[in-house]
Amino acid sequence: MTDTSYARERWDPDENGQLDDIVLPAVKLFRMERMDNDHWWIGLYTEDERQIHLDITMDQAGIQVTKREDTELT
Repeated sequence: MTDTSYARERWDPDENGQLDDIVLPAVKLFRMERMDNDHWWIGLYTEDERQIHLDITMDQAGIQVTKREDTELT
């Protein structure tokens, strides 16, 4: 098992402002689902009860990633 106790949460953009590098320690559940040929959805459920969702889509401009965080758990 890898020691991640030193890791801090980071959501870093690239030089164009697009989401590029993610560090998210203490994820208790990772879920990824293909929604369409050009759309993937990722759900990250953290140990502190946050739900973070990433939508990854491909269009003419390239790969786009949108992050959103749910404030209410279901």
